[in-house]
Amino acid sequence: VACFTGDELSAMGEQLAEEAIQSASIREGFRLALRDIPAIRETFSEVVGRIEATEAHELIMAALQHAESDDPTAALAPCEEVLRRFGGDKERSLDVAHALTTKGAVHHRIGDFDNAIAAYADLVARFGDDGSPALRTSCCAGLNNQAAAQMEANRTADALETWAYLDERYGGDELEEVQAWVAMAWAHRGVAHWLAGETHKALAAWADVVARFGSEGPLFHDAVAVALAGKSEHLARTGDVASALDACADLIERSGDSDDPFVRRYVAEALFLQAELLAQNNRLYEALTTIEDLMGRLSTLLDPRRRQWVEWTRARALLAKGERALALEALQSAYDQLIVDERTPGLLLHHVPELIGSGLTEEELLKVLTSDPQKCQQMNPIVGALKRRIGESVRIPTEVLEVAQDVLAHINDSIEHAKARKRPAGQNSQSSAPSDGVG
Repeated sequence: VACFTGDELSAMGEQLAEEAIQSASIREGFRLALRDIPAIRETFSEVVGRIEATEAHELIMAALQHAESDDPTAALAPCEEVLRRFGGDKERSLDVAHALTTKGAVHHRIGDFDNAIAAYADLVARFGDDGSPALRTSCCAGLNNQAAAQMEANRTADALETWAYLDERYGGDELEEVQAWVAMAWAHRGVAHWLAGETHKALAAWADVVARFGSEGPLFHDAVAVALAGKSEHLARTGDVASALDACADLIERSGDSDDPFVRRYVAEALFLQAELLAQNNRLYEALTTIEDLMGRLSTLLDPRRRQWVEWTRARALLAKGERALALEALQSAYDQLIVDERTPGLLLHHVPELIGSGLTEEELLKVLTSDPQKCQQMNPIVGALKRRIGESVRIPTEVLEVAQDVLAHINDSIEHAKARKRPAGQNSQSSAPSDGVG
């Protein structure tokens, strides 16, 4: 300072800042100098700011990388380092907010809901009165995540209170990013009410989301998808198939082309529910169209059991259309993917009668079910029942044979039921193709 002019010092500072950003060793040297000569901070304040911004960013990036890894708890150390070093620095407020958000997310992921809730509460306590757009958005996200953690901790009343507080505090905020979180809060409040058996409140919350935010931009698609998915699931469970299908169609029409991974999962769920409802109501041609759309675009978003259901149902629909070869291919694909566990017999006891009722022969079905000796061994009662149905001798242990006889009785009853509803009432049995696409 004694030897150089202000302009010369400024030039030195710019060069030093650029070098420090690129070199961790220079940053470490600068930290040592600051420790011994604190006045350097005033002389090179811009350099200090840029170095600290770089270090905070590196810590946050490390935390985020760890948070997505197989060991998310490794993210906690860099988060705590950010809080320790920059917690009182207003210039680093956004970094501190990111650290608290990541800390909450890590605790949430490992099931430590109390610490997750505490981290989000700390975020709001620190920055709830800050007027910057980024911190207002962070606080809204933190409140929403806090409520989600409270829900998983079975603290539904607390979660509803948190979402209500979010709406009360930020509901009138004009920032679009903030309003998107307000919309999500209402959508999730609907889910919480529904899970608590408060159906009317749930439906009202979801209707409010669609009415207020349904015509808004992409930032609001997440909340609208949650609302319509909740509505369609509720209507399906209460037996209002027509309205449930309308809600599914609404979600698909609004968000079917979305690139948002969150929204795409809800579109996949809507297509699956639509296919399931259509198949249950014997509208197999329409179900097949939905299945082809689902599998063509979003199959990777389905869990293995749902993909299996889709393949079994595709086979049934193809049989209804008379495309036997394709139906057998789909059936073999379904069997190849079959997860054999305690739930498998129930799955097959549903699909086997439906397939036979749709025209598949017992011989064709047995060929598939016995194509994998290991799976076949675990499904002896069903295989035995089908063999007895066509008059084949069955050599299996007596106790398994007794079960097979019960299974056969169930299959016979279910097949008759499937055949009875194969055509809708009033449809001409001579018609080669159903007028409304029903198999």
